Amino acid sequence: MKGGLLVDGLSMAWCRRLMREDKDGVLAEIGKYIGFQCAVGMNGRVWVDAGDFLDTIIVARVIREGEGKSEDEIRKFIRGLIIKS
Repeated sequence: MKGGLLVDGLSMAWCRRLMREDKDGVLAEIGKYIGFQCAVGMNGRVWVDAGDFLDTIIVARVIREGEGKSEDEIRKFIRGLIIKS
């Protein structure tokens, strides 16, 4: 994997949640606004690349700061970041 960013220090529970998501999950919600690639590992790391650096930062920030938040809180957070960018 070239480029992108590595988000580390995530809990195994959060990584499992990201890996088993359906069409209403966090990654799908981000994908409604930003096209990106990601690889979720069971080692607490997620690699993301959205092509554009600012978009990559937004995706990484949602993954980093979304842990422990409800689906609704994450949706509001994503929309807030998209509007600011």
